[in-house]
Amino acid sequence: MQAYNREEINAYTEHCKRKGIQDTSRLFWLQTAMRAGIDKDLLESLEDPKLTNYDAFRILGCNTIGIPNEILTEITKQPETITERIEKYYEEKYTPDKKKIYQEIFDSFQVQWQQNFNQLLKQTELLSDTQEFLKSQILEREKRVADLQRTADELRESVRQERRRAENLEQEKEEWKKYQEKPKTNDQVEIAVKTGDRPEQHIEKQQIQGRFVKFLQRNLHKNPEERLLALLKPLEDDQIEEVIDGLEKGLEYREVKRYADPDYSANKMKEMKIILLKQRKGKKI
Repeated sequence: MQAYNREEINAYTEHCKRKGIQDTSRLFWLQTAMRAGIDKDLLESLEDPKLTNYDAFRILGCNTIGIPNEILTEITKQPETITERIEKYYEEKYTPDKKKIYQEIFDSFQVQWQQNFNQLLKQTELLSDTQEFLKSQILEREKRVADLQRTADELRESVRQERRRAENLEQEKEEWKKYQEKPKTNDQVEIAVKTGDRPEQHIEKQQIQGRFVKFLQRNLHKNPEERLLALLKPLEDDQIEEVIDGLEKGLEYREVKRYADPDYSANKMKEMKIILLKQRKGKKI
């Protein structure tokens, strides 16, 4: 910083006047700049009468805010470039700082973005797991609904079958009732001739039918939903004999049903009946 005394300031003012600078405001600002310690080389550059008062004021202002003297000295030679030169100076001075600031901002943004992304990723994974869980629950419920629907259909079909069997039972009952109400004859030979059977075959059929009727009369009150008629309907006489014999000897309906199959011969049904009776006897022991 240059130091000037009063005599030097007054002498410089007179020097400027002799060079053609007569504007009092300009002279005042030059004196003020000297009291502030303006550089001597820059002060000599401001003596040029070609500089307008506005350009001189701007250069003095730039000196006040710290623009280097060598730059301002160059500007005094080309005052029209003052704006361009000042912008270039600030750009060169603060560009590294701007880059640093931008880098810091970018790094901060990147860190924050990464944190937000990680949090969003966790939330996405949580939502995905929740979606998979809900999907499995929906599939399980759909399966349960399908199972319930299938069970309901089976129950409806079972009810329809039971209804048909009950209707068949009632029909068979009516037929047996009508059969019992018909006048009977002791002449088995005559009846056998009419039916085409041998007398001993007809007698055997009547015995089987009589045993079956007696069994129904004994057990009908125990099982109102009688299914024996439907079970016996497709069987032959010798197969029916094995079914009735098994029931009379204590087998339950579900056990008799295991061998009351029209595809089995009477002998096979007899063997299965004997096995079931032995198993029942073993359980009682």
